[in-house]
Amino acid sequence: MSAIKAGYVSAIHGYKKRKPVGYTESAGSIYLNFNITQEEVSIFCIRANFLIKEILLMEGYEVPIWKKITLTVDEAVAYSGIGEGKIRSLLAEQGCPFALFIGNRRLVKREAFEKYLNGHYSI
Repeated sequence: MSAIKAGYVSAIHGYKKRKPVGYTESAGSIYLNFNITQEEVSIFCIRANFLIKEILLMEGYEVPIWKKITLTVDEAVAYSGIGEGKIRSLLAEQGCPFALFIGNRRLVKREAFEKYLNGHYSI
């Protein structure tokens, strides 16, 4: 039996309508218990995650630069204070630990970039 927060059940369009087999109260929230399979839980989570992202985008929410997994070159410049040319030359070096190429697009792996900068006295 899986417990799913009651408020989210109605938010997911297309979810199979089922009657709960019970409920649980915890810290002021009510959780409805449904007999559902693990696959249905996965589908539910994917749909909920998609809806949350859509709502955040509609509200104009943007992920803060220090929480992003990858940065564009311009974001890396703003984040580090290093010039665009220097970042591009570092990305072009063979075996650059923080380079990520998607087609012709150059991205910077933020955590690896931070680690690289912390481990160097000068670049």
